[in-house]
Amino acid sequence: MQLIKPRKTNGGYTLIELLVVLVIVAALAAIAWPRFILAIERSRAVATVATMRKLQEALDDQILIGLNERHLDYMGGNELGRQLLLTNIDCKLDHEPPADPRCYTDKFSYRVWCSELGCFISVIRGSWANDDYGLLLRKVLTDWNNYPIGVWDKECMAHSDLGYKICQSLGSSGWKLSDERYKELIKNLNM
Repeated sequence: MQLIKPRKTNGGYTLIELLVVLVIVAALAAIAWPRFILAIERSRAVATVATMRKLQEALDDQILIGLNERHLDYMGGNELGRQLLLTNIDCKLDHEPPADPRCYTDKFSYRVWCSELGCFISVIRGSWANDDYGLLLRKVLTDWNNYPIGVWDKECMAHSDLGYKICQSLGSSGWKLSDERYKELIKNLNM
């Protein structure tokens, strides 16, 4: 009795097998990509919060020394804010003061200012026209708008779905969520 030997193949894959693998890889990438983007944005937000903390400490030092008239500017273009930004952050001013009181990095724009009411640090992720979220630190020094006096208040304002997720993740660090998407929707519906 003679056994039939199976034919040797060249060991390659068929087109169907390659297409199945490609579809599986594409499906996994589609699931993982949004999570990857969110993880990157969360790390950027955490780094920005650390930068804001440095600015907060520098402002606290200035408050202890005493704020005088030259430090106060309600619109935020004062020299104190610009000096604190330029000495604590690697950023650039696009325009000469007072036209643009913001300091720009790759992904964020920062602004620091003090007024009669208190001191403020704001950060926006993106541009004014299309931002994902904004962070605001405020230390109110007088009785204003029911904010606690002498305490740094933290607020994260979400302007997109990504911003909402970032602000939610900062909630465990004491940041209050302000969902600006909802407010804008209501405003547009009332128009």
